[in-house]
Amino acid sequence: MDTNGEKSSYGTLERFIYIILLPILFTAILIGVLLTLFDYDLKNVVYNIGRNIPIINNIVPEEAIPDNGVGNPANESIQLEQKMNDLTTATTQKDQTIQKLEDDLMSRDEQISKLEESVEKLVLDQEMIVTNSEEYQKQLKNLASMYAGMTTSKSAPILENLTMPELVLVLYEMSSDDQGRILEKMNPKTAADASIQLKDVNELTRKEWEEKARIARDEKTAKEDPEDTTKLTNAELAQTFSAMTVASAAEILLQLNKSNSVKVVSLLNAMDNASRSNILAAIAGISAEDAASLASKLGN
Repeated sequence: MDTNGEKSSYGTLERFIYIILLPILFTAILIGVLLTLFDYDLKNVVYNIGRNIPIINNIVPEEAIPDNGVGNPANESIQLEQKMNDLTTATTQKDQTIQKLEDDLMSRDEQISKLEESVEKLVLDQEMIVTNSEEYQKQLKNLASMYAGMTTSKSAPILENLTMPELVLVLYEMSSDDQGRILEKMNPKTAADASIQLKDVNELTRKEWEEKARIARDEKTAKEDPEDTTKLTNAELAQTFSAMTVASAAEILLQLNKSNSVKVVSLLNAMDNASRSNILAAIAGISAEDAASLASKLGN
């Protein structure tokens, strides 16, 4: 009877193991394998469940702190190298910025220097223009005083040989009485033309008349003796250019240089040092190449 009971209990245990326990274990293992294959963190899930169960939580390990690479020599080396690269890049960018600022500052200094030179040159040119104009006016006054002091029978024929702009300027420097006495002895047509043009001369138009007088004198010289290339003619022309404004003289000489550079060189040679240097400087401002060519020829 007891033997049958024991057989019956073993039969029940075996049925429990084979029918219930083993399928459950197999299913659990299969699910665990499948979850592991799909990268599901089964271990941490089981640990988290165990930590919430009393008594069992005492044997479950503490939650692992994620490893961010701290303490790993290889990761620390990579991070350090990255920081060094970042610092090198930042330093390079700063150096480039500083270099650009220095270049801009140098360029600005050069511009300021050029402007200062231009201003200084302009001031010198203006001073030279004023000096030349004052010298020319002084010469006209001396001529006017000389002709006014002569007898009208002698001064009138001499003044008639001047160009009309020169005659008008000389008369302008005389008193009204002296003008009347000399015009009375002149050729009626010349006296009439001079009288009409004399009324157009004043301090505002004086420089224009001085320029007209220089041009008329050059044209008269060319007509009277077009073949003359003596030093006297060069000296006269050089004096004329020296008395002109530096800018005007430079432009005229540049035009002349295109057709007759030899003539330009001879004129520059006949000038005084101050006039020559000022005119060459003005030419250089218009055409550095022509200025260099003329300077080279002057040296020869």
